[in-house]
Amino acid sequence: MNKSESKYFSCFPQDTRDIWDKINGNELNELILITQDYLRPYLQFISDNRKVYRAAFRNPNNMQANIRYENLKQYNLEPILKKFGVPDKFQQYYIVYYIEGITAIIKEWLNHDCTDSVEVIATVIEECVRPSGGADG
Repeated sequence: MNKSESKYFSCFPQDTRDIWDKINGNELNELILITQDYLRPYLQFISDNRKVYRAAFRNPNNMQANIRYENLKQYNLEPILKKFGVPDKFQQYYIVYYIEGITAIIKEWLNHDCTDSVEVIATVIEECVRPSGGADG
């Protein structure tokens, strides 16, 4: 694990880090791409480093989205999509959909200096990905 990965993973509590190790053993109904467990530490990291993230969004050519979100893609999205049997040729589209949607919410949050809590933004993202008010609600 390189220094960047170590810093990223250090934001997550051990039980959340263990989730990545368990992806292959979980039942499909237990694998949810975007959850509070992943989002809160991730969003806290962004809030704590908001100046860097603002600069990155102002200069997107200097820090491309595929680089900024490589950890989310590599450690969260790709393994779960594989587990669900999403064909490789479709995975890039699923990943772009998730990342660009999350990015839009984060950009808006940063535009407001992260004044809404991490919990609020995590809930917004989770609701966009998996609305609770639908058929099950």
